[in-house]
Amino acid sequence: MIFKPGIIDSGEGLPIEHKCDVGRSITYYLECVVVLGIFGKTMMNLTLLGNTDDDADQSLESFKSAMTYLLD
Repeated sequence: MIFKPGIIDSGEGLPIEHKCDVGRSITYYLECVVVLGIFGKTMMNLTLLGNTDDDADQSLESFKSAMTYLLD
């Protein structure tokens, strides 16, 4: 992803893959990426690899439920 003042570009939809730290759930990263992705000028094709469950962050199911409600 490229961040410039006023522009969020995710590489014309090219695949982006990121290995997340296994100390945090991938929802930790998704919380920021989803908000930025809404304002991007191109489609985002992102794959996050890592831990899907921990005690510090919400589960993927609760994240999905919350984001679906907020983005509708």
